[in-house]
Amino acid sequence: MEEFARTILDELDYTKERRNLERYAQNLADTEGVRIPRVYPQASGREVLTLEYIEGVRVDDLAGVQGYGLDPAQLAGRMARLLFRSAFGWGFFHADPHPGNFRVTPQGELVLLDFGMVGHLSRPERGRLLELVLAVVDSDAVRAADRLAELGVPIAPGQATAFRHDLERLLYQYIELPIGQMPMGDILGRFLEIVRAYQLHLPAHLSILAKTIMMAEG
Repeated sequence: MEEFARTILDELDYTKERRNLERYAQNLADTEGVRIPRVYPQASGREVLTLEYIEGVRVDDLAGVQGYGLDPAQLAGRMARLLFRSAFGWGFFHADPHPGNFRVTPQGELVLLDFGMVGHLSRPERGRLLELVLAVVDSDAVRAADRLAELGVPIAPGQATAFRHDLERLLYQYIELPIGQMPMGDILGRFLEIVRAYQLHLPAHLSILAKTIMMAEG
């Protein structure tokens, strides 16, 4: 709760949001098809952030997207790739990906808005998270539990066997599915239920990443 409180207070300081936006735009400098609004610094400050107006429709406006002659499925794929590239490649990601924060232009560009809430992952954390994802895809509960411990989710020795059993039971429900069909939001949601049931402490940045993935899948 304290971490989310700090995040919300940071969202009220538009100088921080401006820095987040400009950093994200710099990361996207060589990426086609994605656009970040330009900031007007002379009309911006701590309490006001003035951005370039970009014409477009919300990403969940299917009629509008199709009216531009665009394929919603291709657009969704581009959004997913952008999320995972930013989280696992840059270690800096947009942490509030609800439909109101994404626009699509008539030219098919994806526009990102509202950088008040962002997430950060160190290089070692990114490596361990990728290993955790691979363990989930392989339905390997033992490996997944080991990667969680490395990420700062310690499991008491007396709980380890039961925890791995519950995690294994969850993952085996999806063992036959190819990765493209795995409902990651559902898996994450049920995984967090197991974490809460064992009263484990999930580091705040991992909670934010899990929330981001669930929102983006929706």
